[in-house]
Amino acid sequence: MLILINWKYHIYRTDQVDEEDNPIEFTRIYTIETDTSFIDKNVGEYVKYYYFLKAENFDGNESAVSNTIFYELLRKPQAVSVSD
Repeated sequence: MLILINWKYHIYRTDQVDEEDNPIEFTRIYTIETDTSFIDKNVGEYVKYYYFLKAENFDGNESAVSNTIFYELLRKPQAVSVSD
């Protein structure tokens, strides 16, 4: 017996928050069909981005949204030399 499970994962992102610091106005930025990893290369330094996922089955039914996570790209610290 062969069972095929075909899922798509939709990734949503925002950098907008409301007055109470809750993320708002998410936009779908990517759909994954063949992999389970994603690297967001379109982010700016010191900007807090919020993400969530939705899964979609082969019938086109979407799941509820996942938990929301956030990420902020920080600049790599530079070595400081001490001079006499």
